[in-house]
Amino acid sequence: RELKNLKDHSVWEWCELPEGRNHTIDATWAWRVKPTSQGHVDKWKARLCARGFREVYGMDHVETHAPVTTLTTWRACLAEASRPGWRVHIWDVASAYLMSEIPEATPIYLRPFEGLEIPNIPHKRPLVLKLKKCLYGLKSSGRRWNQTIDRKLKTMGFRQSTNDPCLYIRETKEGIIRLNLHVDDCCATYNNEEMYQKFFDELRQEYKLSTAADNNMFLGMLIDRTKDGGIQVHQRHYLDTVLAVHNCDEWKPVVNPSRKISLSKEHAPKTDEERERMKNVPYRQIVGSLMYLANCTRPDISQALGVCARFSADPGEQHWNALKWILRYLIGHK
Repeated sequence: RELKNLKDHSVWEWCELPEGRNHTIDATWAWRVKPTSQGHVDKWKARLCARGFREVYGMDHVETHAPVTTLTTWRACLAEASRPGWRVHIWDVASAYLMSEIPEATPIYLRPFEGLEIPNIPHKRPLVLKLKKCLYGLKSSGRRWNQTIDRKLKTMGFRQSTNDPCLYIRETKEGIIRLNLHVDDCCATYNNEEMYQKFFDELRQEYKLSTAADNNMFLGMLIDRTKDGGIQVHQRHYLDTVLAVHNCDEWKPVVNPSRKISLSKEHAPKTDEERERMKNVPYRQIVGSLMYLANCTRPDISQALGVCARFSADPGEQHWNALKWILRYLIGHK
C-alpha cells in the first residue's frame, strides 16, 4: 500500500548516478499503530523514511527550518470556539510530504531499498532513485511542505497571522475560519458551517484529507464539549498510560502537588548504597513525561515539577518522594 502510494505521487524516477556524484542516502521502513482517543487501533501504518542524517549540507539541503503553531495560539482559538455557534474540526493531510517538490538545485539520490523491484535498464553507473518529491525523514521535508500548504491557503483567501506563522485566517461577511497548522495536522475553528464545508471540499480536491474516528484529538490532546457548551482540553489517556507504565496507578491520592519540604542539593545521595538504589529509579523518565503534560494541559503541576526537575542529574530519596507525590496528586485529579 505504501509503495503504491509513493508510485501514485511520482515521488522518484530511476536514473544512473551522475558522473562526479558518489553521495547517496538510503531509506528504512517505519511501522506504527495509530490509536484513537480511547486507545483502540485507528489504523496500521507503514512508512518509508529516508535516513536524512546522511544528507550533506549544500548538496542535499540548505534551509531546514519549518514553523508550527504554538499552544498559546491554539488555546486562544479554542477559547473563541467555546462561544455559541462556533465549531471545531480536526483533520490531517495524508502523505503531505509526498506532495512537496524537491528543487533541481539540490537533487537527492536514494539507494534502492528493501521491497523495491529494480527495473532492467541498461546502465554503466549504479542505478538510483532521483527524488522528485520529498520523503519523510529528509531534513528539509517539513520546510518544503510548509511552503506548499502556505501557497495553497493564500490562494484560497487566507491570510497568515503576523504573530503565529502557522495560524491562517479567512474573514468574510459570511463568517470566520481559523486554521492552526502543526506540520500536516490541522485544528480548524469556524462559525459558519456552509462556508467551512465549501472550503473543506475545495481543499479536498487538491489533497487527501483524513479525520480520526472520534475527531477530537489534536497533538495528543483531547478536545471535549462540556454540558454548558464550553470546551475542555485534557490528556487523561496519556496520564493513564504514564501511571500504568510506572506501576503507580493504584497509589493513594493526595490533594496537592507539592509537599511541605524544601528540596536542595543536600538531599542528593551521599553513600554508594544510596546511589546504587537510585540508579534503578526512573526519575528522569517520569520528569520528562510529566513535563509534556504540564506544558500542554496541566499547569497546576508546573511549579512542583519544576523544582523536581532541577535535581534530575543526581536525585536522592527526598527528590524521588517529591516526584512520587506529584504522581499521587495526578491519580486523584485526572
